[in-house]
Amino acid sequence: MTPTAEDFKRELEMILGSSGQEGKRYVDVKAGDLHRRVGGYPGPNNRMPVCCQVMKGRMQKGDEVLDQPPSGQGASLTIRYHLSKPVTDQVPDHPELKINAEIYEQLKEVATRKSTTTYGEIAPLIGLDMTEAADRNRLGNLLGEISTLEHRNGRPLLSVVVVHRDNNMPGNGFFKLARRLGAYTGRDDFEFFIHELKRVHDHWAATKSVETSDPVPVKEGEGIQPTGTTQDAQAERNDRGRWNRFFTYLANVWRAVRGKT
Repeated sequence: MTPTAEDFKRELEMILGSSGQEGKRYVDVKAGDLHRRVGGYPGPNNRMPVCCQVMKGRMQKGDEVLDQPPSGQGASLTIRYHLSKPVTDQVPDHPELKINAEIYEQLKEVATRKSTTTYGEIAPLIGLDMTEAADRNRLGNLLGEISTLEHRNGRPLLSVVVVHRDNNMPGNGFFKLARRLGAYTGRDDFEFFIHELKRVHDHWAATKSVETSDPVPVKEGEGIQPTGTTQDAQAERNDRGRWNRFFTYLANVWRAVRGKT
């Protein structure tokens, strides 16, 4: 099948979006590599001129041509696309001050509920349209910045709670970012997703519990030790509570992976 201009545009935006979520400041794209990803190259019926036109048409202020064949259109054409502003090396006490606060607070709320959300649900919060390639790229950049700063502050990767609606998994850029940060564990992406999602859920649910719990006033005489019968009853209630929390968590993870109810 002969690739079209839309095929090249779609693949190019995927490259830019993934690189942005990894936290990169720029990405160099070579026409020959882009065409190979789409298909039809090398070969007699390649669409290299179209591929090069798409690459040049995507250039914005600050982007630069690193290499260009004499004809202006060829496999060696290489363009450096600059992505979002890089995060700073100095990590503030409150990372939300350096990132998009609205998205950050929404992701925390989702994590506190031990749930997930979708890219399509997050994008409108800051006026982004997921049908627009540039907006998808921008959202990937914002999520990558959030997880990068969370990692540097010793917390799990918060953007794990944002998934695709069709497969209930984060995008490829999330897993690439995790590898780059040295946070990736597990045998495959699915195993890491479950592991990191649990870490995020546990962290923010515990944080919320600490914030909302009020001290219980102690009345006179309440400091004495309970009787053996009372201790047995309390132990039984504690065990029952632990099992209930365990099964609730499994149900939440199942919904997160297989779809929300």
